[in-house]
Amino acid sequence: MNSDRLSDMLQAVRQTSKERNWEKHHTPKNLAMDLVREASEALEHFVWATNEEIKKDKKRIKKIQDELGDVLHSMLLLADVLKIDLPKSFWQKLEKVKKRYPADKVYGQTGYEYKNRRN
Repeated sequence: MNSDRLSDMLQAVRQTSKERNWEKHHTPKNLAMDLVREASEALEHFVWATNEEIKKDKKRIKKIQDELGDVLHSMLLLADVLKIDLPKSFWQKLEKVKKRYPADKVYGQTGYEYKNRRN
């Protein structure tokens, strides 16, 4: 089953892990390190290239796609082990971002620029 629902993805990740007896390795520490490792593997494909080179390079984009799949896989496992509801945490965090960076005040600025503005 291919679905864009996080709950379906989580079920597939759990099943894949169970079939391979990998759950014993899925500790919070290991999964947090794996998440960062996978993210850095995605980042590797951006080094020494311009934005335009990256956007035009179909092979590079395919590699990035694969790595982002690994990042999501690791994130799902970590959230599962820690009993974190990812959709809920996403929506809660988005509301915090909206309050912290009001659109009418931050428009066109990065979060860094807004936080470090001179009044």
